[in-house]
Amino acid sequence: MKAVVDRGNTWYKIGWFDKDRMVDKKTASGFSEVICEIMQSDCTSVLFASVSETMENELKNLRKDIKVWTLSTDMPLPVVIDYKTPTTLGKDRIAAAAGAAALYKDSNVLIIDAGTCITYDLLEEGKVYRGGAIAPGLNMRLKAMHHFTHSLPEVELAEEVTIPAKSTATCLQAGATVGLCFEIEGMIQHYTALYPDLITLMCGGDTFFFESKIKASIFAIPDLVLIGLNSILNYNEL
Repeated sequence: MKAVVDRGNTWYKIGWFDKDRMVDKKTASGFSEVICEIMQSDCTSVLFASVSETMENELKNLRKDIKVWTLSTDMPLPVVIDYKTPTTLGKDRIAAAAGAAALYKDSNVLIIDAGTCITYDLLEEGKVYRGGAIAPGLNMRLKAMHHFTHSLPEVELAEEVTIPAKSTATCLQAGATVGLCFEIEGMIQHYTALYPDLITLMCGGDTFFFESKIKASIFAIPDLVLIGLNSILNYNEL
């Protein structure tokens, strides 16, 4: 049994795998809780997507029979990273690319991670990560319009919006939601023109919000980052 840990902006996500099969997953609010979950499991190795100096101290509490890995661009990866500043590349983006490579071998894949920020990443022929784009996520757009103006209110996310909207609050909601849908569909159209056989995957916390709103064909894989981390761990333990 192996474990992988993805450190998000709010939660830690832990996945347990038997070879390529996820057998369990949990969320944790703090790193100490992550350590406890791993200690109580029967895993023999664990890969952390991100570890700070504070976390390093807590890693000492793990059982001595657990092999610890920390994801970096210096370790062997199942995909080639074609990126000018690899040390600045988010670990979740690397893991998502590895997950796409594991699930869709030899395919051209657009990976859309809809979280705090929304990222668009291209995996070419299931082997080479080509980079992509980073943009503000849905809630960030709503908060930014309030934060950077004197008069616009901060509004909550609305599940359903229509345009033209008829109030300032609904205009903000429509601008953020419909605007981001148009952005996502535009990105898909751009890459489909370059790669007619393109497969589009979506992961991240806002996946299910957008899944029913995007007209283009997408595959929602919420655990793509965990799947990718497991693929990287397997690749290093061959």
